[in-house]
Amino acid sequence: MLSRLGIPAPEVSMALPTASAEWLTKLVGGSGGTHVLPVMERHEAGRYYQRKVCGQPVSLLFLADGSKANVVGYNLQLLAPVPTMPYRYGGAVSHFPLPENICNSMLQAAEKITAEMGLRGLNSLDCIANEENFWVLEVNPRLSATFALYDADHAGAMLFEGHMQASMGVMPEPLSQEPSQAHLIYYAPFDLTVPAAMEWPDWVADVPEPASRIEAEEPLCTVSASAARAGQALALARTRVEALTRLVNNF
Repeated sequence: MLSRLGIPAPEVSMALPTASAEWLTKLVGGSGGTHVLPVMERHEAGRYYQRKVCGQPVSLLFLADGSKANVVGYNLQLLAPVPTMPYRYGGAVSHFPLPENICNSMLQAAEKITAEMGLRGLNSLDCIANEENFWVLEVNPRLSATFALYDADHAGAMLFEGHMQASMGVMPEPLSQEPSQAHLIYYAPFDLTVPAAMEWPDWVADVPEPASRIEAEEPLCTVSASAARAGQALALARTRVEALTRLVNNF
């Protein structure tokens, strides 16, 4: 379908490719990037292959009414790689300043896919992009992880209302551009037990139950930050990760 619509996408194969260093293997139905790996020597059932492309992972959160698409925001997606999971999801930052030509191309792709597939409500178009080119990886026809980046000043409630309206075929008015938000998944740096009387900072979410046992490299919580610009929000989130690490080291 993407080829027929003239939308660029990495080459995909269901068979083990010969030039394996140029490809990645992905698990059908996988999520969170933990299933994305270098190509193995033998084909494994339930996996497919996607040719590597050079760029950074980005996404477009958009509303669709079955025929048209409206921008909610462009996002930079981040990795949290470890040797066994080199493409593990690390977080995202909203209202990221992508080149205008890339923004326009991603929106055009979202509009074509919406018209072709009748998408409705909130959707996320995941891509790889550089300064000049982009490639579509997938569309998530649901509330995506980046939905949480658009809840400042009660905009989240407005966005969910827009999601419901668009799902019924009525495109809502564009939302006001709130500050940029970033969230980073904090993975446990070592095996740990959460203190029974743990007091989490107010910029932390998705926290485990008291006295929970968390294995190394498992998600511990989500760190959030907001600022006028994407770079500032991301920098603040990373500063908070450092503060959380000092706290966790005392568990």
